[in-house]
Amino acid sequence: MGVQNLWRVLDKGNAVVKLKGETNFKQIVAAVENKVVAVDLSAWLMQAQTQPALLANYDSAYARAAKVVFDRSIHWLRHGCLPVFVIEGQTPQAKLDKLKQRCIQQYGPQRRYDVGNRAGGQFDRLGQAIKRLLDAFGVPCVQAVGEGEAMCAALNICGWAHACHTLDVDALLFGAITVYRQMHLLTDKAKEAELTICSRDDVQRVLGISRGGDAALTAVAQLAGGDYDLTGVENVGEVLALAAVRHLLRGCEDDDTVIQKLEAALAAGPNAELDALTKCTGCKACGHEGGTKGRLKQHPAQRGCAACGCTSGCIPRDFDVCECEFHRRADDRLLNRVIRLAGQTAGFMTKCRLAADTYRQQQQLAIAAVQRAYGVALPNSKHNVFRWMHRPDVRAISDIMCRYINDWEYHQVRLKLLPLLLEWDVRQGPRPSPSAGVQFRPTSIKQVSSRGAEDAKDLPKCQQQGWRYIVNVERIPNSSQQQQSTAQAAEDAAIDQAWLDGTARSKPKSQPASGATGLGSTAGADDADDHGEDCMYSQGQFTASQATQGFDSYTEGMSSSQAAAGGSSGAGRSGGKSGGFQFGEHRSVRCSLVDSVWPELAEAFR
Repeated sequence: MGVQNLWRVLDKGNAVVKLKGETNFKQIVAAVENKVVAVDLSAWLMQAQTQPALLANYDSAYARAAKVVFDRSIHWLRHGCLPVFVIEGQTPQAKLDKLKQRCIQQYGPQRRYDVGNRAGGQFDRLGQAIKRLLDAFGVPCVQAVGEGEAMCAALNICGWAHACHTLDVDALLFGAITVYRQMHLLTDKAKEAELTICSRDDVQRVLGISRGGDAALTAVAQLAGGDYDLTGVENVGEVLALAAVRHLLRGCEDDDTVIQKLEAALAAGPNAELDALTKCTGCKACGHEGGTKGRLKQHPAQRGCAACGCTSGCIPRDFDVCECEFHRRADDRLLNRVIRLAGQTAGFMTKCRLAADTYRQQQQLAIAAVQRAYGVALPNSKHNVFRWMHRPDVRAISDIMCRYINDWEYHQVRLKLLPLLLEWDVRQGPRPSPSAGVQFRPTSIKQVSSRGAEDAKDLPKCQQQGWRYIVNVERIPNSSQQQQSTAQAAEDAAIDQAWLDGTARSKPKSQPASGATGLGSTAGADDADDHGEDCMYSQGQFTASQATQGFDSYTEGMSSSQAAAGGSSGAGRSGGKSGGFQFGEHRSVRCSLVDSVWPELAEAFR
C-alpha cells in the first residue's frame, strides 16, 4: 500500500516522469535495455489476484500468478531487461498488526485473515511456487530477509540493480535511488508500452534538500497514513503532510533530523500568535501589511505605508503575492495546523518513532544482507553479479504452467516461448558454448520490424529505423537434445519447424472452455501476448489434426474485457484473430543486440 496518494503528490511536484510508447518509445527502450531491475515479486502476485480478467478466467491463485509472471518475464527479457525477483521475507510485526487492522476495517471481523508473509503461510507458499517457475526461466531470485521493497532498494543502493520495480512508494522510504512504477513492456505493441520513473534526485528537489529523502518521506507517511499507521493524523492528507515536512526541512541540506524536528515542534505545541492570524490584513493597492483587522482597499492618508516609504497613503503597484502577515507566514500557519492536529492524535509520536525505527532497521538489514552475499558494485563497472543464468527449460516451464492452467499443453507453451529462446540463442553469438543449449542461428536480416519502427515508406528497407530486426533463422542440433527422448525431440522439431516455416496458425476452438488468457499491465491488467500462436503441423509423431486439437488459441490485439468475456469463441476462452499472426514478428530480435553480437549480419543488411 505505502503512503496514501503520495505518488499523486510527487507527480504534481514533477518528480514523476511518465513515458508513453506512442511518443517516447525510444526513451523507454533506453531506460530498460541492458538494465537489471529488482522486482518486488509480491506486487505481481497481488496484482494477479485482483485483475478482473484474470479472476474471470482462472480459478486458482497459482494459475493467475503463473500467467502474469510467465507473460511479463518473456516481454522483459525480449526488451533486454533482466528482472531480479525479490521474494518477500518475514513481514515486520509492526506492519503485520496494521495489515490485520486494515482487513478488519474493510471486510469485518467475522473471518480469520492470513495477512502479510510468514514462513509456511499462504503467501509464502505462492511465492515459493512461482520461484520454481522463475528458476526454469533462468532468471535470478533473491530471498529478502524482511520487507521485499527494502531488499529491492538495497540492491539498487549497492549498485546491483539499476532500478526497483514496485507499485508502492515504500521503496523510496527504504532509500531506493530509482523506482520504475508503471512498467508495461509489450514486445509487439510498442505504442502501448508505458514506463513511469521516479528518482531520488527528483524527490529531493520536491522536498527542498540535496541529500537523503527517506526519513522525510517516513514523516510524511506517518502524518498522512501508511503501512505502519493506517489513518495517520485526522484531517491531514498527503498534500498537507508533504508541505509540513518541507517546512520543517527549510534551510536544511538533508533530512537526518526531520523526525527530531517534528518531535520538537509537537513538544512546543501550537503557536498562539499564528492561531490569531485568521485572515488577510493586506492593502489591495500596494500589497503590503495594512495593520488592521481586515484587508484594506488602500492605506489611509493619515497613517501611510512604511513599506512604500510613505507617511500618507501608499504607492499602488502590481503584485503577485500579498505581503501581509497572514500570507507571509502561510507556511508557518500550515505547520502550526498540522502540529495542532497531530497533538490531538493519541500516541502519534510513539507510532511515528516506531515507524521510523522499523523503516531504518529494515533498510539496514537488507543492505547488510546484500553486501554479505554480493558485495558492492564498483562505480561505472559493467560487471554485475546477476545475469540470465541459462536457456529457458521449456519442459520444466510447461510442467508448471500446465499443472496450474489445465487446458494449456506443451505445444502451446513451447510456441509462446520460441521467441524468447531465439533471444537467448542470438545473445550467445556466432560461437556459442556447447553448454548454452543453442538451437537457433540467425542467417540473415530480412527487414526492420514494422511494429514499433519509425520508418518512411519511400525509403529502402535497409534504411528504415526501428528497434527490432526480423531475422531468417535456421534450426541446429544441440547437446541438450541428447537428454531428450526420441519422441520429445521429434515433437520439438515439429513445433519449431512449423514456427520457422510460417505454417503455424491460430485456430480457436468453437466450443467454450475454461482457463482463458488474462490480459493486463504492471499497473493494472497484464500483457496481451505476442509470444507465439498455436500451431498446425504434421511432422514427427503428431498429425495436423492432433496438433490442432491440442492447441489453445491465443489472444492478440484484444482488450481485457474481451478476454474476460471469452472473445469471439465463447466465455472462458480468448478468441484471437482468425488467420493467425504475422509470424515473421515472432522471429524478431532487438536491432542493438544483432548489431553488437552479429555485426556481419547487420553490415550485410545495410
